[in-house]
Amino acid sequence: FFGDPFRLGGGYSVIWLSIMYYIGAGIGRFQIEPRLSRSKVILIALSIWLSNSFLLLSMKYISSLTNISILNAIAEYLFQCYVSPAVLFLALSIFYIFVKWDMRPSSPKLLMACSASAFSVYLIHHHPLIWNRHFRDISQFIGDRSWIEMIFYIPGIAAAIFIACLIIDIIRAKVFHILKIPALLLKVETSANQTLDKIYNKCYQKFNVSTEETLPKSNISDNDTPL
Repeated sequence: FFGDPFRLGGGYSVIWLSIMYYIGAGIGRFQIEPRLSRSKVILIALSIWLSNSFLLLSMKYISSLTNISILNAIAEYLFQCYVSPAVLFLALSIFYIFVKWDMRPSSPKLLMACSASAFSVYLIHHHPLIWNRHFRDISQFIGDRSWIEMIFYIPGIAAAIFIACLIIDIIRAKVFHILKIPALLLKVETSANQTLDKIYNKCYQKFNVSTEETLPKSNISDNDTPL
């Protein structure tokens, strides 16, 4: 119904991933942080989640009663899709909750392990091999539940998917470590960077030489003083 003129793919495109990385880089570069306590940030996140869930379920319920399918499409686009402003602000709120978290010495290790695999979880759970075989009908399954059951099913299933994908990526990381793939990739990256630097330096030098040759030489000597 809405189309996809910017090719965002519902949040699964390289363009949207790049936008997310730019937002993250901007937050880190300019130290953007709300002047709110952690409890207030949690309250904001809960408010966004509850209002988002209420509007989503309400519009879906009205759509089922009136048989107006466009309401269902609007609800998913505005309150469920990854490119939805509501989902984006909720993600930022959760991010700032962890930023303001006064962690114990053992906590960073767990967070580092989870954050290192977060992108892999994002890729794994929507891979056609995984999604089409296991998660394609999950929306229908949740939709057939009562709204009270949905409150528990949605976060429970989301947590189960995250943990399952996290375990898959941890196993992948162990296998890669045994095969020394990270070290090999580091050598390839270093070699590629050195090659690109050499090509850049040669092109830069040639450009400077050609520019100096084409510029007109001044007839004024160093001893002459301009009027």
